[in-house]
Amino acid sequence: MAATTDLILAVERAFPAPSPRQVDTGRAQVGPKSGCRGWAKSVPVHIGGDPVTLSMVAVPSVAVAASKTAEQLTHSILFWCSQHLASLMVEYAAGDATGASLRRAGRLVFQHAQAEAQVNHPRLASVPAACTLVLCALNQRRAEVTTCNSGSCVALMASAASAEPILLSKCHRVQDSATERARVEASGCRVAHAADESGLPCGPLLVWPGGHETARCIG
Repeated sequence: MAATTDLILAVERAFPAPSPRQVDTGRAQVGPKSGCRGWAKSVPVHIGGDPVTLSMVAVPSVAVAASKTAEQLTHSILFWCSQHLASLMVEYAAGDATGASLRRAGRLVFQHAQAEAQVNHPRLASVPAACTLVLCALNQRRAEVTTCNSGSCVALMASAASAEPILLSKCHRVQDSATERARVEASGCRVAHAADESGLPCGPLLVWPGGHETARCIG
């Protein structure tokens, strides 16, 4: 219960009122600007006899001027992830709750989610729809936290002993990461601001084509 409370408080700080919405004992729905809501979830599991709490947050990565179809596809991807990520993490850990095993399992979970999205939604080839995701595995017995993330979702660790939260994962938002901007441009994409009604640059740096804030996502 404490892990769930901590997760909900973290989401509330990251997404001020009126988000998140519909918070209960294990979930919090996050309402970003696009109107396509994300989710937060904390699940207690056992891996190889160790009690592990899996905490996950996923939010839409909807492009500038996204279509209704893009929002619907994004919602489908988010829903699939909310239903399957925890069980997949347990499956891929294969009874080994060490940090190295959980990192490997996390990579396989993300790859599985990406493959599943592409198989289930062939329209992703022409419609920019995706979500960003962070997954944290807290092994209480080993006192270890393992994090995996893709996109702008990141993990922070806060405590009463520290004035500032500690960043546990890297943000892949091109606005905030010179390394990620270089990687995206080397792949052949363009990084630039959107334009306002007067044709002047506005808002954060985005990845084009598509107008996404990050090039790493599920979808």
